[in-house]
Amino acid sequence: MNDKCIMKCQELKRLANKNKELTEKNLYLQKANEDLKGIIRTISLTSERVVSEQLKVCGCVEIEGTRTSAAYQDMVGILLCENYTVQLKPLDDRKRLKITIYEREV
Repeated sequence: MNDKCIMKCQELKRLANKNKELTEKNLYLQKANEDLKGIIRTISLTSERVVSEQLKVCGCVEIEGTRTSAAYQDMVGILLCENYTVQLKPLDDRKRLKITIYEREV
């Protein structure tokens, strides 16, 4: 009877240790899960912003010249009058310009 009691006590201790180990692992996995959910939310919001921004892009035009050239000033003037927004990026050592045309935000 004494041996059975000792074996049962040992088994209970082993099970208690296993339970503690599994509980700690569960808490760790729950925390990791919450962290991953936060990352997914952040990626989702960022993705929505990028897609939204891309939908606003109407097109791109590359022209020869600089900001002071007549072609640039005429094109940008027309686009601004038509309620578009433009973004300028110098190319080829500032001898060419890339004009990105966006819908104007309301």
